[in-house]
Amino acid sequence: MSRSPTVTLVKPDAFDEYRWWEPQRIHTDPRWFYGVKSNAGRAATHPTPNTVDAPLRDLVSACVRAGVATLPSCAGHFPSEQGLRRVYAGLQKDAEWVRSYGLTLRCSESGSLQVYRNPAWTLPDYETWAVPIRRDAGNGRIGLVFNGSSDTPERIQAGLVGLTGVCTHIRQAHDGQRITEITVKSRNRKERDYLWYEITRRLAGVGKSDRV
Repeated sequence: MSRSPTVTLVKPDAFDEYRWWEPQRIHTDPRWFYGVKSNAGRAATHPTPNTVDAPLRDLVSACVRAGVATLPSCAGHFPSEQGLRRVYAGLQKDAEWVRSYGLTLRCSESGSLQVYRNPAWTLPDYETWAVPIRRDAGNGRIGLVFNGSSDTPERIQAGLVGLTGVCTHIRQAHDGQRITEITVKSRNRKERDYLWYEITRRLAGVGKSDRV
């Protein structure tokens, strides 16, 4: 691995700029991923639903059944202070491995394994790391990928009009595919779960002919 994994917050609208790697360890709770900056946009995938956040699993499962590929996603998190400190403690353990024997990471796209070792690898202090995570609480995102001639992005956008806290953005990828980005801003877990449920319900059946 030629680039250093980042341990600072990556905002949802920048997810596609990174390849995501999950540390391989005996104890996987709490779970997190490291981002490694990529020069190329990330390829769309058909992920296994249990690898995505729980509020997104029904939507991702529907996309998999319809043959619609997705981009890196996040439902939006509301970490407790205790939860943040548990994650940071895990990062500190990872750092010990990185600086000594090396830490094995698994690519969430390809499943390939690489060992990252860097005796000089350091973490930001706890507050520097935690402040932007607290500030970003409730922000979620998923990207859906369609062929270049599809009108499904417009139908998705129309279907989500009026859903407070939800925005859609349509963009053209460099390879001609069309991407619909759905973003969610929620104030608490209950509202977040409702919004993803409602998005999934409204989009039922959309994109069944859009295989990419």
